[in-house]
Amino acid sequence: MVVAASNYAERVDPALRRAGRLDTEIKISLPNIKELGMSLRGQLDGELGGVDLSPTALRLVGGTGADCERAVRGARQRARHAAVRWKSAT
Repeated sequence: MVVAASNYAERVDPALRRAGRLDTEIKISLPNIKELGMSLRGQLDGELGGVDLSPTALRLVGGTGADCERAVRGARQRARHAAVRWKSAT
């Protein structure tokens, strides 16, 4: 079994895509707002349970699960830096 991935399936050589080779194609679309919200919730791993993530999911429309992960990682980093600045100010 051979599995291949490409963002540009139309550029793959037709000889590779003929019957018996890479002839089965599975297209995966980008997540919708609801799916992005679920991805964010999963990335948060139980944190911010009561917070509505719809505004953040809306900002990520057109993105992927990896974009959700990056957004959560960035938010955590900003929170850590803000906490350090707050502690040093007191």
